[in-house]
Amino acid sequence: MHEASHEEKVAMVYDEMDSRKIRAVDVGEFTAFMTTLQFEMSSLAIGDLFQKADANHDGTVSFPEFQRFSERYPTLLDAMHYRAKEYWSDVKQKEAIEAARRLLDSLRAREIDARSGSTQAAHESAAQEGRVAAQIQVVAESEAKERDALALLEASRLETERVRGDVAGRCADEAASRDAERMRQLQHLESQRDVEQQEARLRVQEAEQAASEERLREIERLLMEQQREVEAQRQASMRVRNDLANVAAAEKQAALISAEATRELSLAAERLALAKTDLARTQDKEGEAAAGHAASRDATVHQRLQKDREEQELLLAREREAAKRAVEAEAARAVEAQDVVCKGLEQENIDHHASRIKVQAEEAPLIDQEIRLRDQRDNLEQREAQLRDEAGAFTARTGPARGVTSPRVGPAPVGPAMAAASAAGAQAAAAAAFSAAAAARASPLHATPDRMRSNSPNRYRSPLV
Repeated sequence: MHEASHEEKVAMVYDEMDSRKIRAVDVGEFTAFMTTLQFEMSSLAIGDLFQKADANHDGTVSFPEFQRFSERYPTLLDAMHYRAKEYWSDVKQKEAIEAARRLLDSLRAREIDARSGSTQAAHESAAQEGRVAAQIQVVAESEAKERDALALLEASRLETERVRGDVAGRCADEAASRDAERMRQLQHLESQRDVEQQEARLRVQEAEQAASEERLREIERLLMEQQREVEAQRQASMRVRNDLANVAAAEKQAALISAEATRELSLAAERLALAKTDLARTQDKEGEAAAGHAASRDATVHQRLQKDREEQELLLAREREAAKRAVEAEAARAVEAQDVVCKGLEQENIDHHASRIKVQAEEAPLIDQEIRLRDQRDNLEQREAQLRDEAGAFTARTGPARGVTSPRVGPAPVGPAMAAASAAGAQAAAAAAFSAAAAARASPLHATPDRMRSNSPNRYRSPLV
């Protein structure tokens, strides 16, 4: 990682302090900057540092003034630089944590919505299963009705066939009766013709008998022959009368038979009419049964189609339920992963904060030591300048002695010797403390990628070196 140069640190820290961006930092901005970066200094100490930075005492610190101030207090500059970086790193970490928490909340809300959607989908699937079961029951009932209607239709068809058979039998009986009646009528007609023939023969015989009797009366001489012929004619007439009586009896019997046949034909016609009525009624029942069977069949087909649609809806509901459960599982995994991320960021922030506290605790004595050494050095330099001024004034009054070299007045006996001794001890102590602080800053256990610090020995250099 690139280590910022001294000039880059100065520019960055000054830009951070110059909140108004007018290239002039007042005491309020300087105090707010030091307070924000959690420098454990009193307001008086912060005001004293501001006065030291404000070289021209105009109430503001310009950039050149801050450059000179930074050269005098390099450790404080480093602390300002790294604390500012760590401050913004902490802000970014907190923003990242807050964003992660918001994302976690949104993921949890999505998980709740997904769980609710999954529950709703499960309820819809259960309801659809109930509708499918009910539709299956309806289809079973419709199929039972269709079977009943089919059985009724078959019974109606059998009854119709039976009635048709009866009608055909009765039609055959009627035809036989009509044939018998026609035969009887023919027989009656033949009997009547026979009667008429016998009557005609009888009339002929009577006429012949009358003629014979007339001839008998006229021709007595042929009496004997005629008597025998008359007797034969009488016997023939008797036979004809007997035949006529028989024919008349047969005619009466034929008339009775014809009347009986007529009655039987009438009864057969009535039975035929009743059979036709039964046939019509049976055909009507068969038609009704066929219509009922067709309606039952159509209802069954409709219910089966409805069952198929309900089963399709059930499949879709189960697919939706599976998708909702997958979304719920994905949301739960996302929530778990985001929760791990949030905990990791929070732990990283906690570690970062602990590292900052540790580094700040190590920086505080170094900064105090630098300020104290700078004050001592300033006091020594002022004392040295005062002694030099006094030596110059003394020389100006008395003049230098001939052949005598003027001793070094000022820094040698007091300033440089004391400053060297003090600086040597302070440098050794500061170097040890700065090395420990630098090691703590550069420790990978506490450092984050954007605040890794250099282990260079110049990182914390003593102002007296």
